[in-house]
Amino acid sequence: MSQLKVAIFYTGEMRTINKCFEYFKKNVLINENVHVFATLQTHPYTEKYNQSVLEKNLNVHLKCLKWFRNDEDEEYTSIRDKLINESYFLYEKKIYYFPEQLKDYLKNSGSIAETYQYYLSYLEMKKYESIHNFNYDYIIRIRSDIIITKKIDFSFLDLSNEDILKRLVNIRHLIFKSDIMSIECLKYFMISLIDENRVNADLNDTTCFLNNNELEQINNIEQLQSYIKYGKYILTIRKNLFFIIKRNLFEPIHDLALKYCKMNDNINGVFDEYFWNGETQFQRILFYNNITQFNSCAFLEDESLYKYDSRNYFITETERETETERERETERERETERETDKEQNIKKEILNEKNNIFLFICRL
Repeated sequence: MSQLKVAIFYTGEMRTINKCFEYFKKNVLINENVHVFATLQTHPYTEKYNQSVLEKNLNVHLKCLKWFRNDEDEEYTSIRDKLINESYFLYEKKIYYFPEQLKDYLKNSGSIAETYQYYLSYLEMKKYESIHNFNYDYIIRIRSDIIITKKIDFSFLDLSNEDILKRLVNIRHLIFKSDIMSIECLKYFMISLIDENRVNADLNDTTCFLNNNELEQINNIEQLQSYIKYGKYILTIRKNLFFIIKRNLFEPIHDLALKYCKMNDNINGVFDEYFWNGETQFQRILFYNNITQFNSCAFLEDESLYKYDSRNYFITETERETETERERETERERETERETDKEQNIKKEILNEKNNIFLFICRL
C-alpha cells in the first residue's frame, strides 16, 4: 500500500470517537499516504475543543475538517426538503407522494445527512487533489464511531496466483461448491478481500449485486487477478456502513445526496417498499452506474448498531491472560506481577479477537 494514495471520508457524530482513535490510527492511518477528509457533527460549544482533539489524534493525516449541523446548514436543509417534498413512487401504475410520516422520518434520521456528509468530504478531496496536482487511488468511507479491528493495507492487490488459488480452494470447501470458478466462490472470494478470514466469520448477510457482467467472464486465476486490480466493483460492509472503492469509480456516485429518493423506479419490475432508505438508495446508484457491490455483514457487526453489548467486542486484560492453555501453565510465574497490576488490568479493555469480525459500532 506504500505507493497507494488513499482518501478517508470520515463522517458521523463525535460520540465515542475518543475510544475509536486508537484502532483508527493503528489499522487505518498506517502510512503518510492515507489522508483524512472529515465532515463531522458536534455542538457549537464543543467545536473548538473537538477540533483540537481531532488535530492531535489525526495529526498530519487530517487534510480537512468540516463541521456539519443537520438543521443549521441552510444549503443542506434546502436540498433535503426539496428532495423529500418532490419525491414520489410508482405502485401498480399509480403515482404516490411521500406521506408526512415518511417525510418526517427522512428529515430527522441520518439517511440523507450521511450521504451529504461524504459528499462534502468528496468536494474537499477534489480541492486538495487540484491544489496538489494528483488523484487518490482509493476512497474509504468510515463512520467516526466505528472500530476497525484489522489493518486496511490493500495487500489484496498483491495476491499471487498461488495465494488466490489457496483461498479459492478454502472457500470452495466452506460453501460446498465443486468449481472454484463458480459465481458463488468468486463472490465469497471478493468479500474476503477486506479480510482473508472474513469467510470464516459468522456472516448473516452476503448479498452481492452483480451490476455488470465482469465477474461472469472470469474463467481463470489470471483473469481474477486482473479483475481485483481493474474491475468495476465496491467492497461494502452492511450495505453502506463502510466501503472501499477505487477513486475513479466513486466519481459518478459521489452526489447521491443530491439525488436521494429520485431513484424510485421499480428495478426489474419489482416494487421495493423500502426504496427510500439509505441502504437501498446506495445500492440503486451503484446499479445505475454498473458498479458491482460485494457486500457482507457478520452477526455481531449488525448487532452493534441495535443491541450493543461491550462483552461481545471487548474483554479485560485479566480475562485474556487466562484464555489459553499456555497462559494457564505460566499462571504461577505471573502471580506476583498480576497482583501488582491487578486493579488497572481488570479495568483495561482490549479487543476480543475471537469473534473474528472486521468492524463494529462502538457505543458507550
